[in-house]
This record gives sequence, C-alpha cells and structure tokens, in this order.
Amino acid sequence: AVIIWDYYADRRRLSALLFILIAAADMVSAATEVARGTVALVCRRDPHSNIPAIPVIVFLCLGVFSYTASVFFNLVLAVVKAVHLSQPFYQLNTTLIKTSLILLPL
Repeated sequence: AVIIWDYYADRRRLSALLFILIAAADMVSAATEVARGTVALVCRRDPHSNIPAIPVIVFLCLGVFSYTASVFFNLVLAVVKAVHLSQPFYQLNTTLIKTSLILLPL
C-alpha cells in the first residue's frame, strides 16, 4: 500500500504505473493466499465442515490470475527499464504499452 501511495501522484508516467500495478497484483495475490490458508486451517481443525467449492475455486483462480499479471507487469517493467538504459533518448509508444497492460493479462 505504501508503494501505491508513493507512486500515485506520478501515475501518468509509465514506470510509476507499472509499480502501482505490480503492487496491486501482489496485494491481491497475498490476500488470496491468506484466504486459502484460512480455509485450509478451518478444514484441518474440523474435518466435517462443509465449505462450498465455488468460493475456494474463485480465490484460487483470482490468486493465479494476480500472480500471472504480476509476473507480466514485472517483465514489461524490466523491458522498459532495459530500453531506457541502453537507449536513453528512445521514445517508447506508451499508448501501445498501456493497451497491452490491459489486454494481455486477460
């Protein structure tokens, strides 16, 4: 949450947007892992408890999606930083990159 708070003012810059997206994806991934661990703990303490499968599947799918999105955002950030380091005056098409950030993780 501190990363999102810190970079929110510069959210129009591509690197700041990528840091915000990575932090948000990691927060969702961590929340789904906590929920999955809580369900596992409840099931371990009471073997006869009936926990519906649909919420568990939704949390697992959300966790996998957020992890995959985080890896993709980190890859894009690494490529953008590598291009900026190797060719400092090269202008990236940020509109195309931002569109790919929305479409490709889906």
